[in-house]
Formats: sequence, structure tokens, C-alpha cells
Amino acid sequence: MVDNFTRLYLRRIEHFLQRIESQIVAEAIPLQVEFARTRRFVPFAERLRLKYRPISEDELWGRTWQRAWFHLRAAVPESWRGYPVVAQLNFTGEGLVFDHEGHPLQGVSSGSAFGKEFTREVVRLIPESRGGERVELWVEAVASSLFGVQLKLDPAPDDPARFGNFEARLEKARLCRFDEELWHLWLDGQTLL
Repeated sequence: MVDNFTRLYLRRIEHFLQRIESQIVAEAIPLQVEFARTRRFVPFAERLRLKYRPISEDELWGRTWQRAWFHLRAAVPESWRGYPVVAQLNFTGEGLVFDHEGHPLQGVSSGSAFGKEFTREVVRLIPESRGGERVELWVEAVASSLFGVQLKLDPAPDDPARFGNFEARLEKARLCRFDEELWHLWLDGQTLL
């Protein structure tokens, strides 16, 4: 049985971790983003054949199992000299981030089996910025979650979503100055909590 003091201490730890989390990304600028939606897999080498259009944060880019290629660009601000730089990317669905030459960098996901607060949306790009670097990334994404799409338990035969439903939005596409030490403190705190 958990007493009132234990609940109080746990709540204080949660508030402390929330404050830390809000400071991990010290500064952010929007990435310039274009995307091209497709129903089938398109390899990196063929991505330029697609027709791209601009997209902004919070805009819908795909529905159940649709795929898209995203082209992201930005310049690192001069004031970030000496700091780590990351991309903060959340496509609601699953994605794989590539550099401009087609080398895979990291997968991104808006969910985790561990809990809703754990996402994989931070992509390390520059350990120590000189300021002014050009960043160009490509992301292949699919409109599904880590475990597929949301299914209804007993859908009607004429229900258009009977085989699943998913809406993918561009939640975050930012270039960020990153505080590595605070991030490690947050991870340690979450683990201990």
C-alpha cells in the first residue's frame, strides 16, 4: 500500500522530470519539408521521380498503410556553434531517416512498447556544431504505428475501416540545439521512477 508521502514524492519527481523534458531541446527552428505520397514502396534511388509538395507541422500526410518520402532541409544557426544539433522528427507513423547520399541514419517512431512518453523522434546529426552547416535529410515513412493500425473488435461487413484505420500527421519537423546532459538525466529519472 502506498502512503500519502510516497504519492507526494512520486508526483514531485514527475513534475521535476516534466520540467527537465521541456528544456532538453533548448532551441528549435522549423525544417523546410516537402513530401510525396505513394501507395507502394519506392527505393531511395527512385525517390526523385515522385512529385513533391510542401507540408507543415500538424498537416495530414497519409492514411492507413500509405507511404511517403519526405525531403527536409535547414541551415544550422551561427549561434549554435559548439552545441550538439539534432533533428526532432515525428511523422505519427514509422519512418527511416537517410542522409542526402542515401545512408540510413536511424528509424523514427511516435510510439513505444514501454509507454506513451517514450518516442524515437530525436536524430543526432552534429556532435558539435560550427554554425552555418547545411542539413539535408530524406525520410521514408509509412502510415502505421509500431504494431500496425487500429482495428475495431467487431466491425460491420460494410465498414470502410474494417481492415484497420490510421491517420498520419507531420507532428514535428525541427532542427534543434540539444542538451545531451539533461536528456541523460531525464532518461535516468524515468528509469528510476
